[in-house]
Amino acid sequence: MSLDTLRLSIEEKDRAIITLIAERMSIVEEIAREKERQGLPVRIPDQANAVLDRATIESNNLGLDP
Repeated sequence: MSLDTLRLSIEEKDRAIITLIAERMSIVEEIAREKERQGLPVRIPDQANAVLDRATIESNNLGLDP
């Protein structure tokens, strides 16, 4: 594969990652509104730890350094 083709592939992946992050942030905002409606705290340490644990496991599964 040529360097230009590889760079284009990276650009496509970057756009996909950014799109997914934007979608995730939209869901996070919905969660925050629902927590507010229910009178729940915005941050729940156990949930934050669960997110990090899932990311670590997935990184390891994909051979990445967490």
